[in-house]
Amino acid sequence: MNYHLTGSKNQQTILFLHGLGADLSQFEEQQSYFESNYQVLSISLPLDKNPLSLYTIAVEIKMLLGKLDIEHVHIVGNSMGGDIGFELLKNYPSTVLSLCTFGTTPYMKSPKPFTLIMKFIIWVFPLKLIAKLASYSGVSSMAQNTIYKMFLRHSKKELYRSIDMLSNFDYGDIIETSQKPLCIIKAQKDKEINRLLEKPIKKWKNRKWFTLYKINHAGHFANLDEPLKFNKVLSKFLNTLNPTNSD
Repeated sequence: MNYHLTGSKNQQTILFLHGLGADLSQFEEQQSYFESNYQVLSISLPLDKNPLSLYTIAVEIKMLLGKLDIEHVHIVGNSMGGDIGFELLKNYPSTVLSLCTFGTTPYMKSPKPFTLIMKFIIWVFPLKLIAKLASYSGVSSMAQNTIYKMFLRHSKKELYRSIDMLSNFDYGDIIETSQKPLCIIKAQKDKEINRLLEKPIKKWKNRKWFTLYKINHAGHFANLDEPLKFNKVLSKFLNTLNPTNSD
């Protein structure tokens, strides 16, 4: 598993988990921004495992944390990365200090025809076209270019195999039972995800363990569209948990 680890091991650790089609380079801006106050770990998620599931990826991450002598992490996950964060919470709750997700829903139940269509598109379309279509989930031209390049570093097989594990999951009960601090960053232009977030946000908005931030002019990869705003709201959330790290 490829990873990038910076900062002091004497500080708390932030674990950044990217979305489908991305890699650890998605969080370069955050890596450099947070490493002065935290140990920062970014991972390129292993999508070549057999069998492949959110659980098997969570197990691989837990093994890596053990090798790096990291006991606890603040998880920041985008899309698929957020789902894996919830899977870590489910199976290794003592490891998780907090979660912050964006472009992620706590539950998903995709109709079978939709899943088949997505797999068909990935199977038939050339990778460059898939990467181009994915890039439109970014708002800024810089974000779109980064998304395009990250997708090109994947194989169609990795993307194809990932669809099933992202089509059906439910972490609602796990989140509510654990009551670990949860922050959702809602990007203005990520309309489909925002529609799916309406119900959990309404349900959790008054819970002490829940925090909601909104970022305008940002899409599914909010940290790429608005890195400064993203860093600011993530810092604000983490500082509520660790006041000594506030600027």
